[in-house]
Amino acid sequence: MGPTTMQRLGRDLGNTRLTSWMGAKSGEVLQRVPVKYADTGETLYENPPEQDPSVTTAPTAAAKQFVSSPYANDNPNVEYEIDRKADHALVTVKILFIQQNRGQNEWMKDTKGRIALDKAGKRIPDPTFTQDIGTPKEIPAGDKRRSFIGAQVKGITAAWNHFDLNSKTVPKAGPPGPDGKAAPAPPPTPINLPLKFVAQPEYSLTAKGVHATIRVFGPNIDADRDGAHPVDSGHWYMNTKKNYGDSTKLDMIKTSAHEYGHLLGLQDEYFRSDDQTHQMLHKMGGGAATADKELDQNTVRRMVTAALMPVIEARMTDNIGSIAETFAKSFPTLRKQLTGAVRTTWADSGLRSGIVSQIEPHLMSKSMKHQLASVVDFQTGQNLSNLTRATDALAATSTKYLADLVLGTFSNWERSMNGSFKATGADGSDVKIRTSFSANVKEFGTTGGGKSEAAQLADSMIGGPGLPKIAPSTTLLGQLEEIPKRWSEPGKGLDSAYTPAVVTPQVTAAVDAAVAAGIFPKINGTGQLYIRLRRLIDSTAKVSANKAALAFVDGAVREKVDAQFSELKAQIETEVSSTLGMKAGALAAKGPPDPNVTAIATKLHAMLQAQQNKANYDPKVGEINPGTGGAGTDVRHSSSSVMSSNDISQAGFRSDLIAPVVGQFNTLLKKADEENFTAKVTR
Repeated sequence: MGPTTMQRLGRDLGNTRLTSWMGAKSGEVLQRVPVKYADTGETLYENPPEQDPSVTTAPTAAAKQFVSSPYANDNPNVEYEIDRKADHALVTVKILFIQQNRGQNEWMKDTKGRIALDKAGKRIPDPTFTQDIGTPKEIPAGDKRRSFIGAQVKGITAAWNHFDLNSKTVPKAGPPGPDGKAAPAPPPTPINLPLKFVAQPEYSLTAKGVHATIRVFGPNIDADRDGAHPVDSGHWYMNTKKNYGDSTKLDMIKTSAHEYGHLLGLQDEYFRSDDQTHQMLHKMGGGAATADKELDQNTVRRMVTAALMPVIEARMTDNIGSIAETFAKSFPTLRKQLTGAVRTTWADSGLRSGIVSQIEPHLMSKSMKHQLASVVDFQTGQNLSNLTRATDALAATSTKYLADLVLGTFSNWERSMNGSFKATGADGSDVKIRTSFSANVKEFGTTGGGKSEAAQLADSMIGGPGLPKIAPSTTLLGQLEEIPKRWSEPGKGLDSAYTPAVVTPQVTAAVDAAVAAGIFPKINGTGQLYIRLRRLIDSTAKVSANKAALAFVDGAVREKVDAQFSELKAQIETEVSSTLGMKAGALAAKGPPDPNVTAIATKLHAMLQAQQNKANYDPKVGEINPGTGGAGTDVRHSSSSVMSSNDISQAGFRSDLIAPVVGQFNTLLKKADEENFTAKVTR
């Protein structure tokens, strides 16, 4: 009985009856079918080419956009086979692994080996660059590449072990009984088939039934995405550490698992257009299918942030020096406060007695135990360099520290604004979407259509020289300038931040560390006791004073910076939501709408809309592959999956991801008495 007859019987009889009739056991093949269909390729949106240095004119907006770049596998068809077994389903891709060279030269060479130029003096691209050249050869037995291949194909099966196929039977009513009534149909029987994926290696050039061919390069060749040796579904490399960052065997398996997905007909999920990403959400179903506005909201919010960020950062960077100078003028007052606080704090009787009680049990000599209190009093009083400690502590609050503090807080705000978008599909699987923007968006607030509004927003929010002074100031720079004025007021200076309550826990921890190190039992004589305690107290005083000074300045500055950027975040959230006709989120702006934020959000939303075609969101239109000549875009997305970030954990797989495979299974292997199978990520 041939496979065609077996397949026909399976359709007619149903899987359960055929299994019983054939006496099939667990793991035995019931039906095996070949899969073959045209590979449609894919389009990714990559960075635009760098402008020729000889060109002096500014690049156009179109030249700054991400470029639609078509890709196709070496095999014009997607090919594999599916086995339906009694207790599971098996997808097998038979891969011929060979050795074959690739074109190394990016540019044509003349007879003397020099780069050839055309009549216009430009370099001539070599059409063989990155292409397979020369005669294919078998990889010899015992070659290191065979061991590498073995590890990769084993890893692929483990990496893709996440899916089950689920369906149920469609029972029919029984024949009519004596009363003429048909017997009721029995309840449907659930069907669960764990789905296994296999990459079956072949090494003979004459191997039959091969579905794909992969050239494998040994450890002496560096894979290079920008050179002659990019990794793809037709080319594997043992050495991907230098240019791809694969530092472990698991990293390489992740890469191979990703490329295996292409052999199944799956597309990349990185560097995709906004339309492609919306279509992906619709394919996922569930909440993702209705998340179009939410994705647009996240995208426009991030566009506004990207446009404003360089303007705000530049304004702060240009003026942070003057703020540092204002702070420095108050340092004599702060130094006087801290000098007195260090002296008073270390003279505290409770702090001193605490040091004595910690150390005394660990001294070996009664004489040293007797002298310990006086030594502690001396080292925490007369011998303590409180002025030095205060001076060193304030030196730590340098201009660089202040700049790092302000700009670091700004960076934290930026990260909070640039979080990934999350959607949940019909099967409960989540996807996280990260978004990047072209220079047109990043430069929108500096040289683009939002330049005027961004500058006005920076004036009102950050401030700067030449602007009218308003008291109390509402700008960030103005508020920072006013901070030192309060430090001379009672209870608001640095002395309020350096007290026994603050320092005692630090002293206790330092003494405990010295005890744990076994320092005190080793002390011989009063002289050593003086030296040890001087080092301990001096170092602790230095650390505690530095901490107090930094925390004092940090707290005062961060409060203002956080408040200002929290309000900007709320303004952006509110105005973007309003622009898209959505309700504002939980974070509402305190003040009235800022017209500059509103204008920038409106303009950037219009930019996004101009590049959208909502008719493409429908999965029924097929994969969106504009190919060469497709319009550029200013927004692109990448998702969290095995086909984007090489995530082979359960989180990297979704049921819609393998829809092409499930579709082939339903077309070729589903029985007449079964509902369509669906995939589910189960492990």
